[in-house]
Amino acid sequence: MIQNDGIPPWAECHPYTNIDKKLVVVEDEASNVRKIYALYLEYKNVRLVQTELNQLGIKTKSRINKRGNKTGNKPFTRGHLYTLLKNPLYTGKLVHKEQIYEGRHDVIVDLDIWGNVQNLLKANAFTRKTQKNAKSPSHLLGLIRTADGNTLTTSHACKSGKRYRYYVSKDLKQGDSDTGWRIPAKMIEALVKTSLIQKLQNQEVVLSWLDTGSISAEILPSLFSRANKLADTINNKQPHELGDLYRLFVRAVIVTNDNVKVECNSAYLEEILEVSIKLVPTINISIQIKRRGHEMKMVIGGASLQTNIDNKLIKLVAQAHVLRAGLIDGSIGSIIEFADQMNIHHADAKRLIPLGYLAPRIIEDILNGQQPAELTVSRLRRVNDLPLLWSEQRTFLGYSHI
Repeated sequence: MIQNDGIPPWAECHPYTNIDKKLVVVEDEASNVRKIYALYLEYKNVRLVQTELNQLGIKTKSRINKRGNKTGNKPFTRGHLYTLLKNPLYTGKLVHKEQIYEGRHDVIVDLDIWGNVQNLLKANAFTRKTQKNAKSPSHLLGLIRTADGNTLTTSHACKSGKRYRYYVSKDLKQGDSDTGWRIPAKMIEALVKTSLIQKLQNQEVVLSWLDTGSISAEILPSLFSRANKLADTINNKQPHELGDLYRLFVRAVIVTNDNVKVECNSAYLEEILEVSIKLVPTINISIQIKRRGHEMKMVIGGASLQTNIDNKLIKLVAQAHVLRAGLIDGSIGSIIEFADQMNIHHADAKRLIPLGYLAPRIIEDILNGQQPAELTVSRLRRVNDLPLLWSEQRTFLGYSHI
């Protein structure tokens, strides 16, 4: 056993004091350390812990250095927090030359709690490294789980030279079960992203999250502006960047057979909106899960979402718009001329004319791969009497009623 030789020089947040070469607990500081460990297990993110500590007014320990100067009593940095969260000292251990020994000081952090924190630190570090190096990052990894608490992991399959990503149950991935979850990644990722953006842009929804008793009407315009800015940030992030943002903003994505629930981090939203949040912001999306073997299809509001972008469908819509624009501005003399240019049959070119008048929202859905599953190239080519009203077009093409 080695002696407790004193407090290391970095210890501005140290919960012990040195009395006769023995570490003695300073209860106020020890309480702060326990609070930090609890917050990290709750938020699973050091930056959010840092924000919460700042709001609570919890600072580093005030101490006198060897030169007699007062140090500490500063806001925690992330470096402080990472060091504190990794330190086995709080479990009654001492570290000497990279070896861990039993100490003679009192324990202030339960060993199970300390172990859970170490596992979470390692998992977060692995997730950041994996997401950074992945060609197609799965930015809901570590967040998406089932209602009974089982976290979904990632998997992929290759078909006809294309790579498809999935979020799957661990038992299903390991072959221990024939049943479980296997959700196409693009589908659930698009749903979560769209829902977050829409809710942040909805002033009534944002107000429902707030502690309205603590705000005045004068600050609402700037508050809504900040919410819209966050929505724009989510919308403009590249896929490989969304994971880092989601780990700040999203606590969990919980899937059931009839609902997807997105739980947001109150602390992060308070930091962005600069206002108090009265409850955990939650987004509920009604869905239906249809299973076909291990494959799953998600139905939202009566419209089945495609799991992948259909490039042939996009090409068909693009041809329709080129034809329409060319006929209007005179750059295309006739349908026959266009058919010859595109190397398609004249009858197929003629069928493109009504498709040049598709509703912008339908076109956007097709570009994002979110059209109804029934809306295929062959179905769109055979469309007759396409309604002029955009709302009627959606019903006609298999969307839910608006």
